[in-house]
Amino acid sequence: MPERILVADVGMESRAAGAEAVYTYAARSGLKVGDAHLVPLGPRKAVGYVLAVRETEPADLGFDATLLKPVGPQVRGMELPEPTLDLVREVARQTLSSVPTALGPAVPPGTRDRLVATWEWTGRLPESALSAALQETLRVLQEKAVVDTKTKPLADGTKRHLRALEKAGLARNILALAPAVARRGALGHLRLTPDNDKVEKFLAGPGRRKPAQSVTLMRLQGSEAASFSAQEIKTLGAVTDQTLKALVDAGLLVPAAETPEKPVKPPVPNTEQQVAIDQVSAAVTAGRAETFLLFGVTGSGKTEVYLRCAEEALKRGRQVLYLVPEIALTAQVIAQLRARFGPRVAVLHSNMTPAERLESWLRVRNGEAPVVLGARSAVFAPLTDLGLIVMDEEHEASYKQESSPRYHTKRVATWMARRHGCPLVLGSATPSVESFFEAETGATTLLKMTKRAASARLPDVHLVDLTEMFREHRASVFAPPLHEALGETLAAGSQAILFLNRRAYAPFVVCRDCGYRFMCPHCAVALSFHRRDRRLRCHQCDHDQPAPETCPECAGNKVSAFGVGTEKVEEAVATHFPTARVARLDRDI
Repeated sequence: MPERILVADVGMESRAAGAEAVYTYAARSGLKVGDAHLVPLGPRKAVGYVLAVRETEPADLGFDATLLKPVGPQVRGMELPEPTLDLVREVARQTLSSVPTALGPAVPPGTRDRLVATWEWTGRLPESALSAALQETLRVLQEKAVVDTKTKPLADGTKRHLRALEKAGLARNILALAPAVARRGALGHLRLTPDNDKVEKFLAGPGRRKPAQSVTLMRLQGSEAASFSAQEIKTLGAVTDQTLKALVDAGLLVPAAETPEKPVKPPVPNTEQQVAIDQVSAAVTAGRAETFLLFGVTGSGKTEVYLRCAEEALKRGRQVLYLVPEIALTAQVIAQLRARFGPRVAVLHSNMTPAERLESWLRVRNGEAPVVLGARSAVFAPLTDLGLIVMDEEHEASYKQESSPRYHTKRVATWMARRHGCPLVLGSATPSVESFFEAETGATTLLKMTKRAASARLPDVHLVDLTEMFREHRASVFAPPLHEALGETLAAGSQAILFLNRRAYAPFVVCRDCGYRFMCPHCAVALSFHRRDRRLRCHQCDHDQPAPETCPECAGNKVSAFGVGTEKVEEAVATHFPTARVARLDRDI
């Protein structure tokens, strides 16, 4: 029988090597699935991950076995754990994409430029006599590893000796990540100033002319004494280093310790919270892959339920994955997690710089951060023993990845819960139709929280049927009950907020003579009438044109705008309540 050979199937992320980048290399003994290696790829080298190690006959390769290239040096500290590789294969299966495409979100970013070559002694002794030079090189290796860096490269002669020792099985060449170098002038960890009056004065005064700084401060309000890295604050506010430095110079952001000064005493759960905590915690304790829908009204204390259940998972030495739809909306969540769990929390999301993401990825991979908070891409974190998955605001559309691999976080999280043997908690005040249906049919355990935490009172909601008003030709922007309530509110010196999900003055324009409707030439949607600048605009592609005086179809002059937009509401407030100050806040302002 022909001699069988050992080979390794190595996958590379599609961005580096193409959508079908799984190649076969000559393997050596001791190679493990999940190991990262710097493998030859044509004239260059790329980081790849061992997907399989197998024995095969040369004839089954499909090419001449002499063409096999050996797997390059291992990249230590970048191994993908087995559950993560299983997840990559599952995402590829669910989305009908290739494994390299699904591998992309799981691979730590920004590693190629930080790799440093290191030579180590294998622990074996020479079986035959060595030259004096090789003996001296081996003696040095036995005392400590030899590092070859760009700033301090090894001499050519030393490299030849090391390669000779490697061929004799006495030395091994590995790659490792060089420690991150702090940027000069880096701001470190910051927190919002404890002087609330200072923040409010800024927002009411200079902040009106500095919207980027104001938005950043408002996003941090409610985070109490929590600390954030400079990059986290930049991401939360979608701002630049210049904006951040301006806030530090103004004393609105102050230096902070990375860990909280003192632990925060958690609130006492109410009855509904405790029922939910008990049920989810029981699943955590039993290692049961049960899905819960936590259907709680706004302010009912769902976050406290998540935190209590996370504590239970951490007590058992397991990890927690806490998913949110948008990382820019989660300053308070970061603050609550860090107040409860300190430095054991890692934040992972695609808006971080590659260096920041890599540092968080390594903390998770090394077991330093058993709590991972992030948006949808955080499901690919290198977690090995999940004890709880939380998916807050589970109804949000942003949990669906729109580029390849086009996974839905909920489906992936459900599979992960089964893979790790842990509960999945879907939380929402307005659950998605499919999640609520699954809860009603028993596929998911429904947990209801109908009261606000700390006995806070829910607002009264009044539904007004406008049918009668239209029938009697009394249609108005404000129905009588709303008009009356606004009058009472303003008379009492209080404020009112009017919500409407339509911009412009009116959502469509029609010729009343022939019925011609003004449509976008590109999108086939109605053009909205903006009265302030007398333009018709498409809210899909931003096409705009002057508002017409006559109909292009029949040349009639009965061209009218129909419907209600935010501009029309603003006008109606000024008409009905002339002494009231009104401010419109929409994308056109």
